[in-house]
Amino acid sequence: MAKPKLVRICLMFFIMIILLSGSSLAASTRFFSDVPNGHWAERYIARMNLMGVAKGYDDGSFGINKPVNRLETVVMIIRAMGLESQAEGKSIPLTFQEPEAVPAWAKQYIAMGVIQGVISGNDLVLFRGDDFAKRYEVAQFIGKALGLEAIAPNHASDVLSYSDASDIPSSARGYVALLKSNGMMTGNEDGTFRPLENVTRGEFAVLMARLDEKLGKLPEKEVQGTVSQVTTSTITIKTDSGYETLTVGEDCLIFPDMALNDIPVSRQVFAVKTGFKALLIDTVPSGATEDNISDNPPDNPFGNTDTDIINTGTTEAFTGQLSVSIVSVNFIPRLSVTVKDEDNKIKTYPIADTCSGVSRNGSSALLKDIVSGDQATLQIINSEIIGMQAETVSSKTEGTVKEVLVSDEAVLTITDESERERTFLIDNETRIIKDGNDGTVLDLRAGDAVELRLESNRVSRIYAESWEEKDQVIGEVTRIIPDLNLLVISGKEDMETKTYIVFADADTKMITAEGDLLSRLTRLKTGDRVVIVGQIQGNMITATSLVVIGQEN
Repeated sequence: MAKPKLVRICLMFFIMIILLSGSSLAASTRFFSDVPNGHWAERYIARMNLMGVAKGYDDGSFGINKPVNRLETVVMIIRAMGLESQAEGKSIPLTFQEPEAVPAWAKQYIAMGVIQGVISGNDLVLFRGDDFAKRYEVAQFIGKALGLEAIAPNHASDVLSYSDASDIPSSARGYVALLKSNGMMTGNEDGTFRPLENVTRGEFAVLMARLDEKLGKLPEKEVQGTVSQVTTSTITIKTDSGYETLTVGEDCLIFPDMALNDIPVSRQVFAVKTGFKALLIDTVPSGATEDNISDNPPDNPFGNTDTDIINTGTTEAFTGQLSVSIVSVNFIPRLSVTVKDEDNKIKTYPIADTCSGVSRNGSSALLKDIVSGDQATLQIINSEIIGMQAETVSSKTEGTVKEVLVSDEAVLTITDESERERTFLIDNETRIIKDGNDGTVLDLRAGDAVELRLESNRVSRIYAESWEEKDQVIGEVTRIIPDLNLLVISGKEDMETKTYIVFADADTKMITAEGDLLSRLTRLKTGDRVVIVGQIQGNMITATSLVVIGQEN
């Protein structure tokens, strides 16, 4: 008689397991435990996670409503730029002041952030990686990732329509203006930008999806285009370069949630892939217009992309000729030109497939030859560019060198005569003349007086004069790198310890306390007390003389 009772107990136990697992499945999400199905940011979080840009926590959550900190923003930006593999093994450059404050796992990302110019200026001195990222700071980081640092200062005085525009720090205004014009961050529905509010991880995932679409640096992980064919287990996508067919398994995420065979032909899609297998298919890319997106949050902090692009076939369609200033030529996600018109308004016009050609300074040119700052005449039909003639605008500016950052590109920051910081890219064709002699960007030093000759926004020539003012610092040698003509000293300033980076080359006179000459840096030792005389700018010293006043035994 005991056997039937045992059977009943087993059956009840089995039923309880089914009921409990069923309720658990009903409450489950598609990937992260705190990202509900249908959430406005779900597709972007999934996309960035599968592409390795945004990762979750060990407890299975994403932290969707958790503020993103400044360290996380740079890490995800470097991944979205396709630089994660290049970052491996990189050391943080000496210009970054607090490398010891960076966690070991993140050092290579911060190193690449400095090298690429995503981290620059005051962020090199005080990075504050654990601080939550404010909206204006996110705009700066993303703007630098997009290569806007050279032109952002030129847009700092642009009129912003945000009701709280006065709260945007002056150093960020140019970035905010440019990101509004290219659709990356267009503000809130109530007309605010809220520059001082924190950005959540969910919101930042949306921005990373937009950044990825702008940059297109992860081609091995994504396919963008229109649907050409759908079968029971494959999807064929027509791209700009041809056709790509991906297999689609039951584990593939499709947004919005639908069956594979419900995706219509000719629908624009964004697919995440590994090899030839689709991991995710998004039928409403983040570049879609507001009319096509129904699941935005009620108060979207960034707006929708492409809201400033003039679309054809609308009541806004324009036909005629325009005189404009070029802001940028855009190749991704669509071929277009962003311009500033005579009313100082920034607009983006698509380039028609029937465009007859482009010229610059009277000669036939390629789109890549058109640079920011060029004056141009556009011929437009139905709000699409069918012809463009651009001209170089010559100008000059004077100021004092504040910082020179040399990585893949050379970036020069000066303080101009109006005490405004301006940043310029220096290319291989820029001629540099210092103290009457031909030089290179490596000859420029903080404090040098410079005159920049510009062709549109490109620096064609730099005239520089060495800064004659001298100052001195007393400190202890903490590091010596002879091959770089560089040493690091620790000194006292206002009762606080401060670290200085000292450049000492062949022209630097180095002597001991007894008056003996030192021929090279290798004669110095860590722990030596020294007096450095030279040109001081911030924490950098270009030494004219170095005196050892207390040599190690």
